Amino acid sequence: MTARPRILANRLALGLLGLLLLGAGLCLVSYEQSWPALLPSGLRRLPADGVLLDRAGLSGLRAHAWWTPAVVAAGILATVVLTLCLASQLVVRRPARLALAAPGSHLRGAALEEAIRQRTQTVRGVARCHVRTARRRGHLHVRQQVWLEPGVAPAGVLKGLDAVAAEVRTAVEPRPVTVQVRLRGTHHRTPHVH
Repeated sequence: MTARPRILANRLALGLLGLLLLGAGLCLVSYEQSWPALLPSGLRRLPADGVLLDRAGLSGLRAHAWWTPAVVAAGILATVVLTLCLASQLVVRRPARLALAAPGSHLRGAALEEAIRQRTQTVRGVARCHVRTARRRGHLHVRQQVWLEPGVAPAGVLKGLDAVAAEVRTAVEPRPVTVQVRLRGTHHRTPHVH
């Protein structure tokens, strides 16, 4: 999901929720104000000391065969919709294609990740590397997980990784790039005597 449909979905959901809450608030306020007489005659008006749904009204609703399935279905539907909305907010997909500076030129996101991975592994002191790219708010976010060879100082490797990051920024020039690097050490195995 790109950023625009997500923003549109967020605004639409917030707008509908706001209208629903506004309507509910106006209903509740109207019961204690002097202007309930202006409401249509079909709306139920509560007495000052009354409740919205008393025990007799609830048991009357439960007597209908549709009440329990309707409440359960509404709860399930609300849970599914809210879970899907939450999941769509958490999922950050890697870009399928990135537009480059040259007109009509694109770069596949998987190809960019593979190129960054191969270039990172040429840096002296890097044992292996894992790269993920994501598009966030109009810029490219590159996350590298780099495992260092045993006994290598991270300071020496960081200079090479800065050069790789500069190459990535040059490659996707019109788009801003942020690079996050996580360094990990690898352990060499101690020989065991059997």
